[in-house]
Amino acid sequence: MRTKMRWLICCSCCFCWLVFSGYAQDRKTLRQQRKALKTEQEMQKKKRLVDMIENRQFSFIANEITSTGTAAISKIRLNGLYGIYIRPESFKCYLPIYGASSFNPRPSLLNTLDFLEREYTIESTDRKGGIRVEMSATDSRTITKYLFVLLVPASGRNAVLTVSTNFDSPVSFTGDIR
Repeated sequence: MRTKMRWLICCSCCFCWLVFSGYAQDRKTLRQQRKALKTEQEMQKKKRLVDMIENRQFSFIANEITSTGTAAISKIRLNGLYGIYIRPESFKCYLPIYGASSFNPRPSLLNTLDFLEREYTIESTDRKGGIRVEMSATDSRTITKYLFVLLVPASGRNAVLTVSTNFDSPVSFTGDIR
């Protein structure tokens, strides 16, 4: 009786060990598959972003603004109406310049950078984990040249756009690429 009991306990322990080791192996395989899937999805997103930028067919919608001028205020949430819209035939800019001007230090969201130009330059470079896009356009009404530097993570979310010119302090925006 005692031998049967020992044998039964030993078999039960071996069975539990086999089940647990198989379960642990399955979890490890499942984790590796999920990681590979996530990496593949990120690569697809980045490829889609690169294609949008190369084809000059994308928009940056600003969600937040941070200015660095004399009237610098921390971050201000925006309503999603502001952004830059890049098309092969035009560059449309509609952004607030809150506190950016050194000539008008009083902050106001009523000051906007609003122009549409047909001629502009765009250059993109691949960065570790994202894309850096430099665009320059000249507002023909005020004859002011603006430099737009866009840092886009592979996901396309929480991209950072910095707008600068020779006359004003740079202004940064956080937003999404669409």
